[in-house]
Amino acid sequence: MDDYTDDSSKESWEVYKRKYKSSDWDFWDEFDFENIKTRFEKDEKYDNKRKLLWLKDDSKFLKKLGRLFSFGGEKVFNFGKKYSTLKKIVDNDNNSKHKEYCINLLKECESMHSSKYNLSILPTTGGLNNVKGRLYFDENNIKYSNSLLINKQFDRLDRFDTFIAIMFDYFEGKSELALSYCKGQANEESLKEFLTLFNEDIYKFCYRIYLINDENYVDKLVENGRKPIENTDDVVRYCHLAKEYWEKSRESLSCQD
Repeated sequence: MDDYTDDSSKESWEVYKRKYKSSDWDFWDEFDFENIKTRFEKDEKYDNKRKLLWLKDDSKFLKKLGRLFSFGGEKVFNFGKKYSTLKKIVDNDNNSKHKEYCINLLKECESMHSSKYNLSILPTTGGLNNVKGRLYFDENNIKYSNSLLINKQFDRLDRFDTFIAIMFDYFEGKSELALSYCKGQANEESLKEFLTLFNEDIYKFCYRIYLINDENYVDKLVENGRKPIENTDDVVRYCHLAKEYWEKSRESLSCQD
């Protein structure tokens, strides 16, 4: 299996170029997939090596989203750095009879972490990718924090299902957790403008960003994303959601070939 450890590598962007087609959403035609650049290459600011996708110079969205609106690569399910945290939950669960099965399942998921089927892109403008990685549970409530949260850091599992749950709440007008990273900053309006393109529809968001064309699966993500992962059964359920996503991703990428 090919290794896409760096989700912003040249090889990863070749996957994104195949995955995000204007035939699925004409919005992608506004972006220059042939000219991926770092922020420094774009305007000689912020010298980092992360390659990003930028609007074309003649895009009709320049005024709406801003000249510096960009997308970056992203792992959908995090079984890399978070594998050990999930395994610890299983190891500490003395009431489960399925620990061996779960550990094997976790190993299988870890092997998929750097697969092309686990790649997607999210706006770096407004920091949706950062929000996804900084959500945690406090008494069954989803919360966001900029800090390391020393006492809560193991709750921050960079969960795709929890991210989809807060996006659902945003589109329903119930919560603005999705804006947490950029709240009160200049790029907040750019992100809000981008999110209007989905017409307050989580299914549209999941299809256009993740190519998930299955409302029942999205419903499962939202439902499970509201629950903390506390025991072996929770880990198993989360792994099964990941495997289901990868199968859908495999199918969608094969259709792009």
